[in-house]
Amino acid sequence: MSFFCELHYIHVNRPLPSDELYRSRDAFRADAERFARTLSETDPQIPLCVIFVAPPNDDDIALYRAFPQWRWIVYPGNGWDIGAHQYSARDCDCEFALFGSSRTHFKRAGWLRRITEAMKCHGNGLYGTAGSYEGCPLGDRPSPNPHIRTTFYALPPALFRSYPHEIASRFDCFKAESGEWS
Repeated sequence: MSFFCELHYIHVNRPLPSDELYRSRDAFRADAERFARTLSETDPQIPLCVIFVAPPNDDDIALYRAFPQWRWIVYPGNGWDIGAHQYSARDCDCEFALFGSSRTHFKRAGWLRRITEAMKCHGNGLYGTAGSYEGCPLGDRPSPNPHIRTTFYALPPALFRSYPHEIASRFDCFKAESGEWS
């Protein structure tokens, strides 16, 4: 069976309030460069289209031009990483989409093959490469709150498009990630 995937890389290019390091734009650019370098050094073993999703500013345009093999989507919103993922999934025309953000990078060949094999075996759903038991800042959710980390995860884009809530703010990201809207 032929299988086609899209990888949507979200280049935030701004420090997150929750980031204990309060990282600079240079740090986010270095993350994007590491993402591109490790992606080119590791064979995913499945056909893949990379889509760069970023806010419309000169730094991001210059970074995108450094990787002309990627498609580019301008994300005008403020829904942080998950909001940008949701926005970019609107026009996905693939069977399986992966969503990564600033610190995503790859360590060995076959990384995509392993994720898609799990999906083929277990069916439609949300597949994550990392989990977390961190508490939810919403206050009304029990802590710890086990959930899929949204730094790198995958799902059929039609499933993402069926999500009934628009993720338009950092607070919305917490609600979506913690299960508040589930």
